[in-house]
Amino acid sequence: MNLSGVNLQQTQMQPTSQTAVVKEGQVLHGTIQKLFPDQQAEIRVGDQKMMAKLETPLKAGDAHFFQVTSTSPELSLKVVSGPLTSQTTSQQALQLMDSMKLPDSKEMQQIVTQFLKNDTPMSREQLVQAEQLLKSTNVPKADALAALSKIVELKLPMTEASLQAVVQGNAKTGIQSSLQQLQQSIQRDASINPTLKTQLLDSLQRINQPLATETGSAMLGKMMQSLTGQDASATAKQQMINLLKEANVLPKQANMMNVLSNMLGKADADPNATLQQAAKAVQQQPQDSAAKQALQQALQQHPNLSATAKETIATALQRVNIAPTATYTSQLVNAVTKETAQVQQTPVQLLSALVQAKPSNVQQVVQQLTQAVQQDTQLPMAQKEAILTQLQQFNGAKADQSAIQQLAKAVQQQLMQGYSANMQQPFQATDAAKTQLTQLLGMPTQQVNQTLATLATQVMKSDNVTAQQLLQQTESQLHQQMNGKAFEQVIRHTMQQLGLNYEANLAQKDSNVEQLQQQLKPQLMALLQDDQASPATKQAAEQLVARMNGMHYLSGENGPQHQLIMQVPLSFFGKQTEATLQWNGRMKKNGKIDADYARVMFYLDLAALDETIIDMQVQSRVVTVTVYNEHHNLDMLAEPLRASLEKGLLSHDYRLSGVLIKQFERAKTEVQPTLHATTSNGEGGVDLRV
Repeated sequence: MNLSGVNLQQTQMQPTSQTAVVKEGQVLHGTIQKLFPDQQAEIRVGDQKMMAKLETPLKAGDAHFFQVTSTSPELSLKVVSGPLTSQTTSQQALQLMDSMKLPDSKEMQQIVTQFLKNDTPMSREQLVQAEQLLKSTNVPKADALAALSKIVELKLPMTEASLQAVVQGNAKTGIQSSLQQLQQSIQRDASINPTLKTQLLDSLQRINQPLATETGSAMLGKMMQSLTGQDASATAKQQMINLLKEANVLPKQANMMNVLSNMLGKADADPNATLQQAAKAVQQQPQDSAAKQALQQALQQHPNLSATAKETIATALQRVNIAPTATYTSQLVNAVTKETAQVQQTPVQLLSALVQAKPSNVQQVVQQLTQAVQQDTQLPMAQKEAILTQLQQFNGAKADQSAIQQLAKAVQQQLMQGYSANMQQPFQATDAAKTQLTQLLGMPTQQVNQTLATLATQVMKSDNVTAQQLLQQTESQLHQQMNGKAFEQVIRHTMQQLGLNYEANLAQKDSNVEQLQQQLKPQLMALLQDDQASPATKQAAEQLVARMNGMHYLSGENGPQHQLIMQVPLSFFGKQTEATLQWNGRMKKNGKIDADYARVMFYLDLAALDETIIDMQVQSRVVTVTVYNEHHNLDMLAEPLRASLEKGLLSHDYRLSGVLIKQFERAKTEVQPTLHATTSNGEGGVDLRV
């Protein structure tokens, strides 16, 4: 496929020139451009120019092989061949092999020819190592030869691991099949450590279900709405309760009679007070590990503190762990007091306070609950009005414990209905609705996402009619809700589960090592160290690790320019695709990415539109999008989406210049797409609305 006007190697950004990095002993192919006094010369190597001192006088315009004799204090070169002007590349390769006294083998000639074509500086040692590697590897010769010059360019060791990494990193497809092959090998391999085997299969399952939490969230919303409503049959409700018990959402003793009463008052009525009390306990006994553990648990389970607030308190606690002085414990208590003062109690927490209230102070709780419901943006208007009416009609002066409990049950049902409705919009709603509903159910905050993912898995595995209908309805609903935010979420989840940035995250001071070990890459590295694992399983793991490493090797900086290559397997509603993204941009002087200039190529093989390439170019925050596709009348289909695209870009301070629809130009030579997504079985992919 040849795309008219598409050149992956060129962008509209300002070109940069950078001196080639060479080492002593390397041989390079260069042409003398100009001669200067004192045997100084300007030499062109590939697309770059460099100044060097020549050991012998030469003539301008001639091409030679030069060997680097020194790089400091100035670059010095000696000629190792006569003029090469009239020679073919093959003849030049043979002459260089003779000059450097290299082995006269077919592999060596192929390697030298490849290096000459790419203008790659090379040393005799590198060439000898490359020949040995080419003879021993199982990688196809064409792929291996292309990778060898890249290994030299990236300054990687000339090893099989480097070769595999570069070859796998250059692959545009196949990551889904690699994951499936690994999963099958692990399942068949009875010799793997059982704990490691379980961890690996769990990680692969999370990669295969990137929307498990969102699916479970929508399912839970549907279930709770059905359980608190009148539409579902008794049989369907009982099947839902069984599924919720299997996923540990409900206690094992839950049934249709007590499902709501068991949830009433489960939330912490005042998590602020719980956290403050835990902080004071640490202040009184700073050496007590149990007190610090209780504070850590209260901090993790607090449903309303922001991530920044939790980090502030965690940092203060860390200081106490290092030096349990009165100063640091006082700072800890102050940090907790300051951060919790900014957090208001939620309707669910005040519902728990209502359940526990005595008739003497119930009116104060009712007033607080009224205010919280009025300010809650997650409750639909119908439920909000129903709760406010019930609270207004409640007479606290004459209420007894029975009346308080009756009011609490009525409020609970309306809260359950309202938050359940919002849970069914996981790509549009904030985490607040999920937090509120899971508090109503008494679920620990730190286990919510895992529990929701487990619920989705249980429903998918179940063969009863209610579960299958629920799954079908949920997936259809989520498919309609898919947007750019959801797609970004899927990519982030998959990258995190793969562990593509494992080494970088591990190097951070505040990294959670236990959490990082749940990613796939460190588990694969542990598998490679397992002496009991079969060779087939290890080979599948090595291939996948090589692909992950290859992405990092091939991503990097070239002066202010930056290239990012990322291969991500994606799963959507039972269909699997894979994407390879190549992003080209430039770096600012402070080392940060310049968001004003970039180019992204995005290739898709879509079920409805077939082959589609999106070329997005950003210049001074002005965005031009070109869509390549062979279907006619795409302009008419794209026009209604243009306004929403322009609005979305404006929200991030970008301006849309235009959206162009072009057809492919077919040619004999196929251009590699920059971003490729296909199904693992070769069928069409999934249309995504972004």
